[in-house]
Amino acid sequence: MIDKGADVTIADKDGNTPLMAAADMFDDDDTIIKLLLKNGDDPYQKNNFGVSVYKTLEMPRNESIKHLFPSEK
Repeated sequence: MIDKGADVTIADKDGNTPLMAAADMFDDDDTIIKLLLKNGDDPYQKNNFGVSVYKTLEMPRNESIKHLFPSEK
């Protein structure tokens, strides 16, 4: 879908992006996260509650994907 022009930055009604969802549901396969970052999903974007993907990265189960993200601002 991305190669057909799908917008990887579109957010749901709560302001969560596909990257936020992918990090929240991370299951040891970082393929989707890498794809979303490569195609422009902004890791600094905050949802409607003021939370970015970096809050999800604080969870111990996400330790192995922290290196994929730029430093938090």
